[in-house]
Amino acid sequence: MLLRGRDLALTIEPERGMRWASLLHDGRELLTSYGPESQSGGVPLMHPWANRLAATTYELAGRRGILEPDDDGWMRDAAGLPLHGYPARAGAWSPARLEERPGLARASATLTWDGEHELRAFPFPHRLEVTVELRDSTIEVTTVLRADLGVAVPVCFGWHPFFQLPEVPAADWRIEAPVTVELELDGRHLPTGRRQAAQPPTGGVFHGLWAAGDGTTFRLFGGGREIALTLVSGYPLVQLWSPREAAIVAFEPMTAPGNALIDARELDVVPAGSSYEAVFRVTCR
Repeated sequence: MLLRGRDLALTIEPERGMRWASLLHDGRELLTSYGPESQSGGVPLMHPWANRLAATTYELAGRRGILEPDDDGWMRDAAGLPLHGYPARAGAWSPARLEERPGLARASATLTWDGEHELRAFPFPHRLEVTVELRDSTIEVTTVLRADLGVAVPVCFGWHPFFQLPEVPAADWRIEAPVTVELELDGRHLPTGRRQAAQPPTGGVFHGLWAAGDGTTFRLFGGGREIALTLVSGYPLVQLWSPREAAIVAFEPMTAPGNALIDARELDVVPAGSSYEAVFRVTCR
């Protein structure tokens, strides 16, 4: 599905969780990938949890989640830990709706999480609505988790942009990250529960989880190009990541820390009948 703005062209894959497959700015690609899987490139949704879990089973609110070792549907990190959520079965997402009028292109779709396949991994039935709006050079993504299927639902989702600055050497990339409180991670990249004052990265190689408030804007810039991501509302954390082995910068909006389904730290739970909304915005210059 293609959305066009003044100088942007955004391709979305609704059947893959409204993943951004391509973002062209003046004909140049701003997204890249870190591997062959769909969760490792573009801008994928991380649902029902963002980042890592410490184990393949967990118990929360009297319910047990199980990730089967022989299920190749879920991603693993280099240490075998569950990574970036669990894919819904084919047909779990509604057909996407596209609305176009002068100055606006909007796409939306709804995930119904109620099948045996999904509930074994995340035993909390719910709906998730994703709306992507493109206006001129700005894209706004609204994600609403609705606990409307009879139970309270933990909020752990996030998004994982894989940004690049085309035709600009990675050595010339710089970032601006107006954050000062970092969540300590252990050797497995899992939160320890401790926070510390720290200086944010300005470029190079980095990997960290940071506290961030509504309205915080993160910038990647260089060579006359800029990508800015703003946490509009509902995302109290951001993962900042740029690997040594690839020219990628990620500003990852997160509703909860990694491993929150297991340690329950900083974990919001939506009461049955209520909803949780989170919004981020990307602007390209």
